[in-house]
Amino acid sequence: MIVQRDPNKPNEVISIDQASPNRLVVAAFNFPGGECTGGTIDLTPFQGGPFRLYLEKDGSLSTELFRDHYWLLVEAVLPEKRLESQPTGMTDENGQPIMEMVEHPLDLNDVQITVFPLPEVA
Repeated sequence: MIVQRDPNKPNEVISIDQASPNRLVVAAFNFPGGECTGGTIDLTPFQGGPFRLYLEKDGSLSTELFRDHYWLLVEAVLPEKRLESQPTGMTDENGQPIMEMVEHPLDLNDVQITVFPLPEVA
């Protein structure tokens, strides 16, 4: 779920992709000094840790945590991967069901995602 850091200055360019709820969608927007073309980011590789999305001075987006950036757009702590044992429909030589581990896909609708106001265009 998306939570606005400052409800008086909502950031409406960030959304959750409803067709693939493991992805964030960033719509194109202007900022002082440039334009961000936006993009789509799969957050699955970030499960089990912090996630931050930054805007760079050249208009690109970055997920690098440990360096300086122009502007913080999004912040979240993502849950660990969830695995579940499910039957395969086959049985072993003893007649016991054969099970497999299946990963539950990340659903960002179940995660608190804080979005920050965009830099204001003068």
